[in-house]
Amino acid sequence: MQNAAHKKIVVGRGGEQLKTIGTAARHDIQDQWGVNARLHLFVRVEENWEDVAENYTDQGLEFK
Repeated sequence: MQNAAHKKIVVGRGGEQLKTIGTAARHDIQDQWGVNARLHLFVRVEENWEDVAENYTDQGLEFK
């Protein structure tokens, strides 16, 4: 299943990539707002997400 492979890329081995993303986001929030932050993250991969142009253009990428 392609979606399962995509989720593994985002989560990373043992959750390391997701932990890195979450830590960076938490630090950004704390620095910007000056408060302690606690995040609860989850990853959901939608069916055929790669076929939706908006998923690319929202990130400043070109849809082909």
